[in-house]
Amino acid sequence: MAGPWQASANRLVGRTDELAHLRELVDGLRPAAGSAAHPSGRDGPDGQGRRGGLVLVGGEPGVGKSRLVREVAAGAEAAGVTVLVGRAVPAGEPYRPLVEALGGALRDRPLPDDDALRPYLPVLAAVLPDAGMADGRRDPRGGAVLAEAVLRLLSALSGRAGTLLVLEDLHWVDPDTLTVLAYLAHAADSTPLLVLATAREEPSLPGPLLELVATTQATVLTLPRLDPAEVRAVVESCLGGRPAEEVLAFVRDHADGLPLLVEELLTGLGSAGALSPAGRLTGPLTAALPRTFAATVRSRVEALDPAARAVVRAAALLGRRFDWSLLPEVTGLPVADVLGGLRSAVRSGLVEVDEGEEFRFRHTLTRDAVVDDLLPPERRVLARAAAEIVERRHPDAYALAAGLRADAGEDERAARLSVAAGRQAARRGALDTADLLLTRAAELATATELRAEAERELLGVLADKGDAERALALGGRLLAEGDDAVRLLLAQVAAAADRWDDVDAHLSRLADSADPLVGVLAARLAHARGEPARARRLAEEALAAGRRDGRWGVACQALEVIGRAARLDDAAAARKAFTEAESLAAEHDEPLAQVSALHELGTVDMLVDGSTDRLERARAIAADAGALRLAATLDVQVCAGMLHRDPARALTYGQRSADVAHRLRADRLTATALVFQAVAHVQLGAADEAERCVRQALRLAPDDLDVNAAIWGNVKAHEALVADDLDRLRETLDRCADYLRRSPSTTPAPTRGLWALVRTLAGDGAEARAEARPSSVNWENAALLGYADAVDAGRRGRRRDAEELFAAADAELARLGWWRHRIRLLVADAALDAGWGDPVGWAREALPVFAGRSESRLAARC
Repeated sequence: MAGPWQASANRLVGRTDELAHLRELVDGLRPAAGSAAHPSGRDGPDGQGRRGGLVLVGGEPGVGKSRLVREVAAGAEAAGVTVLVGRAVPAGEPYRPLVEALGGALRDRPLPDDDALRPYLPVLAAVLPDAGMADGRRDPRGGAVLAEAVLRLLSALSGRAGTLLVLEDLHWVDPDTLTVLAYLAHAADSTPLLVLATAREEPSLPGPLLELVATTQATVLTLPRLDPAEVRAVVESCLGGRPAEEVLAFVRDHADGLPLLVEELLTGLGSAGALSPAGRLTGPLTAALPRTFAATVRSRVEALDPAARAVVRAAALLGRRFDWSLLPEVTGLPVADVLGGLRSAVRSGLVEVDEGEEFRFRHTLTRDAVVDDLLPPERRVLARAAAEIVERRHPDAYALAAGLRADAGEDERAARLSVAAGRQAARRGALDTADLLLTRAAELATATELRAEAERELLGVLADKGDAERALALGGRLLAEGDDAVRLLLAQVAAAADRWDDVDAHLSRLADSADPLVGVLAARLAHARGEPARARRLAEEALAAGRRDGRWGVACQALEVIGRAARLDDAAAARKAFTEAESLAAEHDEPLAQVSALHELGTVDMLVDGSTDRLERARAIAADAGALRLAATLDVQVCAGMLHRDPARALTYGQRSADVAHRLRADRLTATALVFQAVAHVQLGAADEAERCVRQALRLAPDDLDVNAAIWGNVKAHEALVADDLDRLRETLDRCADYLRRSPSTTPAPTRGLWALVRTLAGDGAEARAEARPSSVNWENAALLGYADAVDAGRRGRRRDAEELFAAADAELARLGWWRHRIRLLVADAALDAGWGDPVGWAREALPVFAGRSESRLAARC
């Protein structure tokens, strides 16, 4: 159904620089000619990187943002780029733009059969309701887990030329879509994905979008109004030739340089019989024609017959897109009159057919103008009628019904519906949307009981979000009721945030509780305060209670505390506890508890013998379970464990960890991954890349003690080792030791053993060896301390002891190749001076290794 004539420019006018920039970004998605794209979408064999980014096209309403984006999308599609399009709507459901974009892409095709995507299908049910139907599972987690699922789906849908994701009207975007969008923007740094969004600037971008721009370093293109020559070009494009000068002057005076308003004014003149589609004047250009867009809309609504006006006004309250079948009941008009009114609205250019039997307002601005023109009593009456119909016909549309009840002035009913909408959003993993809805519900509720219900639901959402500050503040108010369940939840929130004084305060009020989770939290508190024996006793009591009550997840947590308490001095006991936790989690279908136990077991393995096999297995399970932060943490650990054995492979783990951590905005974890990448680069001879990684790490975590310790003890120390600069090596390791002394971390980093060895070689190592000795639970530290003890024994004239200590330590490092040769070379001068060992033989073995790596100073030392 179409009106007799609607003015529409047949080409994009102006925007030359913006269009060229966006086309260049689209071109950057495609692999270079003749190159083979890597399956991940990253660099091909030619080294040519393919990456996208986030671009936000802003400007005032009607300035032509959508027209520019459509032009870019059409060009991208013609070039073979996969194009997906979605749009935010006012008070829309969570993930509305993503639902539209992904649903449209899959309307005529099945979900991709992709191994990397398959574990995430239950998570995708939040944006694609049928995604989790294959095995009936749905996973309600949102946030980064859903974002990773969307990223994997986009990768699976993408062709060789990359993907363009167009999201319009982000000034209305829900907060959960923003979370996904931030993640995608970070991922687009290193993948062929360009996110192109539009949003109004009135006069600036909304706060959440400004934050998105700041955190993702997005590009913002703000479109100015058209100049007079460009306005003329739009008019000529709409009319197919040169217009009468009177028409041009009228439009130029009234359109204010906005291309949308140019089209609307021409359409309005045509509707009033003043202008033919060819641009010929057929009536007077009277002052009755409006000077603003809102006035244009009001004029066209007033020109409708009464039934059509009622239809348009009722439809506007239902949203830009609306279900026409609700209108007969909302307006009280017969179906025939409603359809007649819709026909008139379409002919006037206010409304257009969307898909099937769906309708929408031609522009969002049109719908806004209609709603704003309603008198307060009109709005209340229409909203109340619409709410009644929506609740009866669409009982799950809680958010829409809540908004209508609020418009109708029925705050208590709106609050109750907002609570239901908040629960619904939380079940879908849309925690930010749930937060907004429940916060709004608490504000609207006048009844104490309903407000408390909303705040209890909100507390659970804040705990799941990890928003410790707000959760603890809200929980403090709710605790006035003496609710132990609230107190226990607050204790968990505080523990997750390492706020152990708060944990202690809550647990002191739960002393009489028989809940085994209380015992686990008490055990974690004791461990955090350096009381391993008490931690172990409390955890064993909680373990027994968890088994008794069938609280298997709690039992697994208790076993992990037992293992951590034993890990520093009894690796066998730690391994036993973590193994039991892993078996228990597998038996009772606790996947996250299982991967956590595997993580702990892998950490013990790496400490005891350097093995990373179990860590790699845990990493694969964590990724499949959507535990992205844990997967990134495991990648860092595997990277660290492989550095001396296979630096090239270690580098891939470090890069993957940094990519995921960057998307999660986990700055400390990203910095740690960058530091270990730097070590790998040094070992591979890429000094410039190593320095780049160090600079990035320091930008992200400039004051973090462990990050600085790793820079000095790993990167800088390794550079000194390769340069054979022993004075610099001693200085860097001394700085590392200082950072480690001030760090609360108990990680037995192997830099402690190297520092003790270098201090011993300098002649003042007794205190250093004593300080480093507790870290010998790490096998590499134990070996390095063995070398240091050998040097000390040789100096004391105990030649046989020196050689035995050296042989034992050397056998441990035999698996590390280059590292073993370098440590031998460190020790060689001391052995030569004291007359023990075979320093000349060590040098002969090492010479071809160093020469083969072009490490000239080490070869010369040999």
